[in-house]
Amino acid sequence: MSLIDYIYAMDNCELNNLAKNRFIDHEMQVELARCRHLRARQYLAGNPNLCDRARDILLSGRSNAVKFELVRSGNLNSDPDLIHKVYTEAPRRMLTSFWRLGGTFIGGGWYQSYVATPAETLKAIYLDIIRPAESRGGDSYHDSAGYWGSNLARHHNVSEELAVIMSTSSIDRIKKSAFEALVKIRESNPQEL
Repeated sequence: MSLIDYIYAMDNCELNNLAKNRFIDHEMQVELARCRHLRARQYLAGNPNLCDRARDILLSGRSNAVKFELVRSGNLNSDPDLIHKVYTEAPRRMLTSFWRLGGTFIGGGWYQSYVATPAETLKAIYLDIIRPAESRGGDSYHDSAGYWGSNLARHHNVSEELAVIMSTSSIDRIKKSAFEALVKIRESNPQEL
């Protein structure tokens, strides 16, 4: 008896728990990636031992929530171009929530995961989403543009160009974090001075 033979008969709870299991084999992961239940596919996307075939099936699907989970969990860190593709192909409405956007592509804060978001994607996030929101918000601690903007400035892939752009922000938190990023970048590349 193999569990894979009974996947069609499993209820949603059983599918979810199976998708969370780090020790399922690649064949089972592929079958779960093809299953009808969205939440099971989301759990599978966050599985730290996800195989490449299952990852590719999940990426070819329609669910942006599953694709965002693949990015957030670090399962796309080996190919930053895929992270950029997920960002550029996501509908704008998926990117208007700072917490979803930040937790997926920026990391930090409550989301202590390492996300290998490329510099070009970070720049697009800042220029397209965070910078326009700066004019709408204040500089309070709970202000989303300030919070995620400062986390973006501390991202390990932030470029010197983006740090300079962010240093002109109207929000002090972002400006301070951008200057700190510039110092860190300059210290790591002293020969360029």
